[in-house]
Amino acid sequence: MVGKTDDETLNTVEMVASALITSPAYCAFVAPVDLVKNRLQVQSSKVDKVYSGPIDVVVKTVKKDGAKAMFDGYTATVIQRMVGLPFLFVFYDLTKQAARRNNVPESAGTLTAGFMAGVGFWGVSFPMDLIKTQMQNSGAIATTVKGTGGEGSVLAVATRIYKNGGIGGFYR
Repeated sequence: MVGKTDDETLNTVEMVASALITSPAYCAFVAPVDLVKNRLQVQSSKVDKVYSGPIDVVVKTVKKDGAKAMFDGYTATVIQRMVGLPFLFVFYDLTKQAARRNNVPESAGTLTAGFMAGVGFWGVSFPMDLIKTQMQNSGAIATTVKGTGGEGSVLAVATRIYKNGGIGGFYR
């Protein structure tokens, strides 16, 4: 952060602010990669293969829906990061502090803090990850796998998930 020397660490508020500020730019790189990964993962033995690999996903997606389609799910990805990353950093920081206070060995404290950070992040961001994944799979595969279509906005997809499964539908 501005005004910090190399040997100073960020406090929790600064870490959260950093996560919120950097999420949109970070997601501009992550969303297209995640879209490719998700479309390849949806293919299964029950579905005819639509894509032969990552390059094929990009080529077919851009050809069919334009370059903008590579950013399907971008908004949901940004929301997921902006909600989840503060929890990740806070859980990590609080766990590390507790480990130090209780004289837990450094490696065990770091391992535990990393675990807790993951619990914090995914506990609050999993619903948005599901929404994002359904939005990203709204292309060719979504029409062949019942219930995976994500056409529409974040709100439209969230509403459909809730109508079909209630709150539990976001954690399946």
